[in-house]
Amino acid sequence: MSVFVDGHNSWLNEHVESCVRSHVPRVIFVDDVAKIPAQAPATFQFCSGYGLSPHFGVLNASRTSLMNAYPNSDALSRKDCLGKIVEYWAAKRPGSTLRKHVPATAQLSLDYSEYVEEALAAADDLTLLSSLGQGGHR
Repeated sequence: MSVFVDGHNSWLNEHVESCVRSHVPRVIFVDDVAKIPAQAPATFQFCSGYGLSPHFGVLNASRTSLMNAYPNSDALSRKDCLGKIVEYWAAKRPGSTLRKHVPATAQLSLDYSEYVEEALAAADDLTLLSSLGQGGHR
């Protein structure tokens, strides 16, 4: 199987590759979608969703192919959030039909890691510190 992994969130790529490697022993990873052999017997693409024309070419030429493309990181966050909500709902209500109508979701993000850099930058911001100081005097 030929695999191309280049998602919008670079921190996720190595986890996706590790997961694929654990399930597909004879996997060939490529760093450019153009390097996937023409008419490959099986392909998997995990991509960001931008500029998909070459990806669809590979998808159509392969005998067996799967492509997972997210147009932006917000879609991944929403899917992750929906999966968590369904999990909580079904845990509290085991007889609920919701679990049967929503596909199983593998939780891929931890504490919405795509926003960690922004959160760290905000934590270093002195306006946050002064705002917290003012809040303590009220």
